[in-house]
Amino acid sequence: MTRLPIITFIFVLAVAVVLAAIMIVWSTLMGDPRPAQAAPLFQVVDVRAEYGHLVVEVQHFKPDGSHWFFEHYVFQGREQFKRPRVTDETGRLFLDDGREAPKRAASLGGEEHYLPEGRSWLRQSRPYLGQDSILSVVQSIHEQRSITGWTKGQLRLTTGALDHSSEDLSGASSLAQRFQVMRDIAYAPTESGTLRALGPMPPTDIPTGPYFGTVGTFYPNASPESTSVDGNTVADNVDDIWSVYRAAAGTGSGDSGSTIRPAMLQSHPVSGDWHAIYRGIFLFDTNTLPNAAVISAATFALVVTLVVEDLPDASSLSMVTSSPSSDIAVAAGDHTSLGSTKQATDLTLAGLTADSSTYNAFTLNSTGRGNITES
Repeated sequence: MTRLPIITFIFVLAVAVVLAAIMIVWSTLMGDPRPAQAAPLFQVVDVRAEYGHLVVEVQHFKPDGSHWFFEHYVFQGREQFKRPRVTDETGRLFLDDGREAPKRAASLGGEEHYLPEGRSWLRQSRPYLGQDSILSVVQSIHEQRSITGWTKGQLRLTTGALDHSSEDLSGASSLAQRFQVMRDIAYAPTESGTLRALGPMPPTDIPTGPYFGTVGTFYPNASPESTSVDGNTVADNVDDIWSVYRAAAGTGSGDSGSTIRPAMLQSHPVSGDWHAIYRGIFLFDTNTLPNAAVISAATFALVVTLVVEDLPDASSLSMVTSSPSSDIAVAAGDHTSLGSTKQATDLTLAGLTADSSTYNAFTLNSTGRGNITES
């Protein structure tokens, strides 16, 4: 950064004072023509590492700017080690020695890069978890509680003991150091629904209460998987009526791609027949939740890039259980492992936001919340 002469700073400051004085006079005589600045939705109070987790403490505000509630948002320290693979503009993947990864035929069609034995992927230096990831979770909770009402967290909270691994311990400290820049920053909504940083605010001095409170966020492992997985199964070349098509065994799978088809139906030229069906399987490692954790609410969120609906009737997505043969891989045989009991409120296809950035959230019902595994 080029440093300006000190006289320049004095000149700019003097101009700013004059302009501010003019604006004050104009506001007094004519009324301020500028739109009022939106009150902040929330302020990041603290960022720290605790119990192997990144803890982001947030103070939420009411529409009039007064205090609403405090909340802790926790992320596993192992998120520090989940880094995107390096790609070029054509989508090629590379090995850790800089060479392009070899390709093979993909089970879902086309070709895919694969990792030879003894090699690893070339990965970016920064992890998947970023400021946008954290703020989107905070904003989502704020919006949900604005609708349902929330009366807890009036005092600052304490973090309950969380289970963790050695990987979490080392990763959490790195994440806390990285996100210190968010501390004391307040955020306000824009007209488009995004967030705008308002800059530093005075520290919060409300006393801490003897209460626990956290909003935990969990992600499936990126490839290669170690404790969880997300991927697709497909049954194609079925070419039969709906009852046969829906119960058909899987013919392919994939769990290393950058996108997933959570649901897809492909029709057949013969009237009444169907050709292929895709299903998405998503597993999460939530074992760091303490045994005493009370799960009061949970959501499962997807970022959607494309929605195509050609069926004559309105369609929706359902979230059900799955029982794949492995916790870290999706195989063709897992296609028929899905259950039928709904774990959450359906999402209509027409109601999905497909802009590659907005989270579309399933709200888990009591059955879904009961299936979240603790330590």
